[in-house]
Amino acid sequence: DSINGGPGDDTLSLTANLTAASSIAGFTLSNVETAHVNVTDGDTTTAHALTLNMLNAGVNNLKASGLSTSTASDGVTFINVAAGSTLEMNNATNLDLNATYASAATSGDADSVSVTVNGVAATAATDSILTIATGFETININATGAASTLGDIVTSTATTMNITGDQNLTV
Repeated sequence: DSINGGPGDDTLSLTANLTAASSIAGFTLSNVETAHVNVTDGDTTTAHALTLNMLNAGVNNLKASGLSTSTASDGVTFINVAAGSTLEMNNATNLDLNATYASAATSGDADSVSVTVNGVAATAATDSILTIATGFETININATGAASTLGDIVTSTATTMNITGDQNLTV
């Protein structure tokens, strides 16, 4: 399937009621600047993840929001994310965000990724985990809009983390 947003600033919005692990792949997006995924917890007894393969998407901004259950937090996983794409966790409660970028995005020795958090809540330390896959040396986090709490920030290669913004960020 293909979606062409045409001229202007376009957003593709997807709402998923997770009752099992799910994945979406094989789509092409062009002229769509933002992809926004909103998750609702359809099975509060088990954690599930929605995986989106962004291989042919070329989206500049990936947003995740939604509500999940504490200690069984659901998640959104973006894979094959294009170089330069930013991430955002917005109005998310107990929702994990995982991102793996295409190899071209992390091929240098000074690669950075930017993440915005706004109104993120974690009921327990195992909730609202931000995971940035291998290859980035710097993670830039901007806390804006409303205070945010992350259960953890997971990365295996970043040696620098810059925290900015007008709101508190608790990890």
